[in-house]
Amino acid sequence: MMELMKSVALTLLVLLSLLQSYLLSYSSPKYEPINQNDYVQTEVVGTQSTLDKLIFPQQIVIHTGKQGYSVLYPEQPDYTYIFDNLKQTTFDGMRRVNTAITPIDWDKQRESQEGLEIRFQYAVPVSVLQSVLQIKGDLPSDNDLINSLWVSVKENREEVLIYFRTNTNGIVYEAPKTNLSVGDVEKLVLRGETMPAYHTYNGDYYLPNESLPTAAYEIPYTVYTAEQLKKSLFVDPGLTRNLTERDGSEIYTDGKRGLQIRNEQRWMNYSDPAAPVDNRPDLLEYLNVAVQFINQHGGWNGTFLLGGIPQKFAATGTGQPFVFHRYYQTFPIENLQDVYYGRIQVMLRRGIISNYERSIIVPDPKAATKLDETLVGGAVLDRLLEEAAKRKSIQTVYPVYRSDIGEETIVVTPAWLISFWDGTQEYLDPGAITELEAKALEAAAGAAADSGGTGESSEGESGTGESEAGSDEGSDAGSDAG
Repeated sequence: MMELMKSVALTLLVLLSLLQSYLLSYSSPKYEPINQNDYVQTEVVGTQSTLDKLIFPQQIVIHTGKQGYSVLYPEQPDYTYIFDNLKQTTFDGMRRVNTAITPIDWDKQRESQEGLEIRFQYAVPVSVLQSVLQIKGDLPSDNDLINSLWVSVKENREEVLIYFRTNTNGIVYEAPKTNLSVGDVEKLVLRGETMPAYHTYNGDYYLPNESLPTAAYEIPYTVYTAEQLKKSLFVDPGLTRNLTERDGSEIYTDGKRGLQIRNEQRWMNYSDPAAPVDNRPDLLEYLNVAVQFINQHGGWNGTFLLGGIPQKFAATGTGQPFVFHRYYQTFPIENLQDVYYGRIQVMLRRGIISNYERSIIVPDPKAATKLDETLVGGAVLDRLLEEAAKRKSIQTVYPVYRSDIGEETIVVTPAWLISFWDGTQEYLDPGAITELEAKALEAAAGAAADSGGTGESSEGESGTGESEAGSDEGSDAGSDAG
């Protein structure tokens, strides 16, 4: 009897095994893709952000209408007030201007008409700009990138003119319908009355008539640990293998994804080479995926600005990159040397992050120490730029913070950054002019001001040479640099 029961049980097991083999061989599995955010248990949580908070002007320039200018920077109260007002403004009926038939005199608008010039450091597609401003009408394609918005009071003082300038010469858009009145613009322009005065060279960039009081900061920081990063970026951190390279960097991999931590540079590089390629990316969708990924994998830990988007947005074999640049209070952090701090970069392929690079530094701005500094301006700055222009043609000049990373703190120091038309950049060195020369220049400038000067400098006075983009329709030389 026992032998019979054993035979029956064995037969059943064999039959079940054959059935299972048949099902595995001939049935079609049902694939249910899992969203990356659903299975990656995020451990590192920094400050959260949204796309609209990552798009803002580098400068808001106020035109007094009398060849006078003021420049406002992020986080300054007047900048915030004006930008918040523009966010509530409607820009309706947007359409392209045929500048061949209706030329626009930008010099006249800048010099003799009250208004605002909203300058973006990196040109922005209108579809992305719509996440910040209320723009409607015949919208351009994402291939037309907006680098500045001009709001001016017409000479008859009965109408507000609104133009969106692109980084393509001759391509300009206007918004003829707006809820912004002449009185509204005049009130916004009054905000510049108490601000430092500036002058400009061909509208390419604006420089202060006097040195600017500013500050350097020493900021304590901590770093993300390898364990925190592993828990954030890998599905099962326990399955990762570790390898230490000769240069001291650590590599972690689970057989699919890889994480490199460069401890000396305090930098990390995460890659997922298995992410598929998509030939038809959606710009806004990709940007929102990138922002959400960073929210869940390290956060922002400060203010960041969306960097330049390619003129023709399209995925390539390697994916679509996005770069976000770090701001500290009023100025961007721009490092020209091998300083691995100040940006976050992601690469997307078919809506999935295939590469992610960033600093592992977590600054603590609440514990920062403020150090008073002065950013050189006036005649001394003009002379320094005149000397620099003898070597190369200058595209734009703007204030930045340069960072020096120590063992426990970051020191950010204000400086002028020069961008040349050949694509190179350098910090301005105030030490190139002696104290005696500086005093002589300031005295000469004071005498000229007493005799009556203007805020507009001619090309010859600037020493910068002829701008390669000029001041024609659609060009805004400084807005896509850096």
